[in-house]
Amino acid sequence: MENRDLIKLFDSIRKNKGLIKVPQSLQKNKILYDVIRSYQLDCFERASNEFLNFESNSDKIEKDIFFKNSCKLLRIFFPDSIFYYYKRNEETGGYELFFSEVQNNEIITSIEEALVEGILELVSSSQEIRSFENIYYLEKKTYLTPFPLILNNEKIGIFIAICEKKASINIDILFIFERLMQILATNINAIQLNDQLTKKKNTLSLFIDVTENISYIKTIDENIKGIILALQKAINCNLTGIILVDKNGQLFFKYVSKDLYNYIIKHKWSFGKDIFSECIEKNISFNITDMHKSRLYSKTFTIVSDQLKSFLVYPLKAVNFVGCFFAGRLINEPSLGHEEYDIVMTMIKNLSIFLNNIALYDEIKINYELTTAALASAIEAKDPYTKGHSQRVMRYSLLIGKNFGLNESALRTIRLAAMLHDIGKIGIPEAIILKRGPLNEYEYKIMKKHPYIGYTIIKNIKYLSAGFPFVLYHHEKLNGSGYPFGLKSEKIPLFARIAAVADSFDALTSDRPYRKGLSFADAILEMQKYSGIYFDKQLVDILIKTLKS
Repeated sequence: MENRDLIKLFDSIRKNKGLIKVPQSLQKNKILYDVIRSYQLDCFERASNEFLNFESNSDKIEKDIFFKNSCKLLRIFFPDSIFYYYKRNEETGGYELFFSEVQNNEIITSIEEALVEGILELVSSSQEIRSFENIYYLEKKTYLTPFPLILNNEKIGIFIAICEKKASINIDILFIFERLMQILATNINAIQLNDQLTKKKNTLSLFIDVTENISYIKTIDENIKGIILALQKAINCNLTGIILVDKNGQLFFKYVSKDLYNYIIKHKWSFGKDIFSECIEKNISFNITDMHKSRLYSKTFTIVSDQLKSFLVYPLKAVNFVGCFFAGRLINEPSLGHEEYDIVMTMIKNLSIFLNNIALYDEIKINYELTTAALASAIEAKDPYTKGHSQRVMRYSLLIGKNFGLNESALRTIRLAAMLHDIGKIGIPEAIILKRGPLNEYEYKIMKKHPYIGYTIIKNIKYLSAGFPFVLYHHEKLNGSGYPFGLKSEKIPLFARIAAVADSFDALTSDRPYRKGLSFADAILEMQKYSGIYFDKQLVDILIKTLKS
C-alpha cells in the first residue's frame, strides 16, 4: 500500500472514530496492522470518552445520562437492542438492577430469572458473544445477550442486551468492542463507588437524624412512627408496617403506612406458615426478591395481596414488644436489595435498643415516684393535719403548669417536686409541727427554715435537680416578704411561683387545729386579694379559671 493510501486510511479511521474495516491485505504486515489497530483504538477511545462526557473526579456524576450514552455506543455493535445493567453485589455474589434503558417489568423479571438460574454467568468475558433464548418472557420471542464488565480480573457487573434476533459482531471490530467494555468498566466502577458512598452518607445522615429525633419526652407511638417514616424515605418504599404479637398470641398489623392498607387481607391472624410468623418465631430476617417463587411461605398471600413481590422482613424484639418490621414492593417495582436490608437492619436494631431503654427508663421512673411518694408519706406521718397536702399541691401545680403550656418534662418535674416540697419539715421539732395554736415569733423563725432544710435533703438527688426551686423557694412572695431569701418578682423561678400559688391555695382551704379551712369561693377571693402582690397574677388567674371550669 502506498503512502497516500495509508494517509487516506488513517484519515478515514479518524473520521469514522476508529469504526472501519481494515483491508485484509494489510493484515499480512503485522507491524503495520498493529499500528493501524492501535490508532483505531485511540480514535474510538477519544471519541467515546468525549461522547460519554464523564469525569471520574467530578463530585456530581450524571448516572442516567452516562448510561443512556453508553447504550448508544453499545448499539453501534448490537443494533435494535435495548440494554439493562446489573451491578454485582460483592457480599452476596448476586446481581441488582442498576439501570434500565426501558422500564419493562416483564423483561426485568425474565432477566432476573435467568440470573438466578445462572444462565447468564456462562459468559465469562466480552470476547465471547453468546445469545440465549429468553424462555422466561412469553410475550414474544427474544434473546438475552450478556456482556460482563471486568475490572482488575473482578466482575463488577453485567450488561444485558435484549433483541428479537441473536446477537453477532463483526470479528474485525471485536477488539474495539472489548475496548469499549474496558472504558465502561472503569467509569461504571467509579459511578458504583460514588453511588455506594452517597447511600452510606444518606444512611449515616438518616441515622443521625433519627437518633436526634428520638425523645424520651415523646410517646412510644410518636417515636416509632417517626422511625418508620424515616425508614420509608431511606429505602424508597411506601409499603411498610410493623407486625406485633398481642396477649393472646395473635399477630396484627401496627404502624402501617397509608399505601399498605390497600394490600392487607387479614389484619389479625394466628401463627402459621407465613413469612411473618417464621421471622418472629425463629428470630430470622428475610429479603426475598420474588415471593411468588417461595412455596414455603405461600400462605403469606392469605395475609397480604399477591400483588406484592419483593419482601423485606426483620425481627423486632424488645421488652413489651415482640414482632417484626415489614417492607414490600409491588410486582412492577424493582426488588428491595442488600443496601435497603442494611438500612433496615441498622434502624430496627436501634429501635429495639430504644424500646428496651424506654422500658428501663419507665421502671426507674416508677421507682423514683415510689421513693418520692414514700418520702412524702414520711412527712405526713409526722404531721397528720397536713395529710394529703402534698398530693393536692401536686394536683393544683399540674393544673397550673399544664394550662400555662409547660411540656411533659417540666410537668414530670413538678409532679415529683410538689410531692416533696415540704420534706424539710422532717427537720423541724415535732412540738412546733404539732402545735394546736398559732406559732410564736421564735417558733415561726424555726418553721421558716423548712424550705432550706428540704433543699439540703434533696440537693444530691440528681433526678430531682430541676425541681430544687420548687422546694427551696415555694414560700417566696413577689413583694419580697417571703422566705427563706426574700426574693422579689421575676427573681423567683417559675416553678417556685407555681408552687407558691398551689401551696397557699391548699393551705387556705385545709383545716388546721386552730382554724377551719375556707370555702373554695372565699379562698379564691383571698388569692385574688394578694394576686400581683404575693402571687403571680397570671398563675392565679389560670388556677381560678381551671377550678371554675
